[in-house]
Amino acid sequence: ELLWLLYDLGFLEKYPMALGNLADLEEIEGGADRTESNEIFKQAIHASKKHYNNQHVYPYTYFGGHLYRKKCYKQALEHWAEAANVIR
Repeated sequence: ELLWLLYDLGFLEKYPMALGNLADLEEIEGGADRTESNEIFKQAIHASKKHYNNQHVYPYTYFGGHLYRKKCYKQALEHWAEAANVIR
């Protein structure tokens, strides 16, 4: 609930790790009428690119893990490859 409150108030916009945590929690126990976890993962990647020169690896690994659990293997591998690019 706290992460959703911070999200709704716009405080998580610059924090890709917090967005990733929120998306993971939303995947586990999704609430009604809330932003879907896919969109939150995308926002985390956008925040990393916009505010941190794309230097956060976790938004990609979180999203890759999420896609893998949804059996979207090709997309998961693409995000993990992006994570490897960030590390490189």
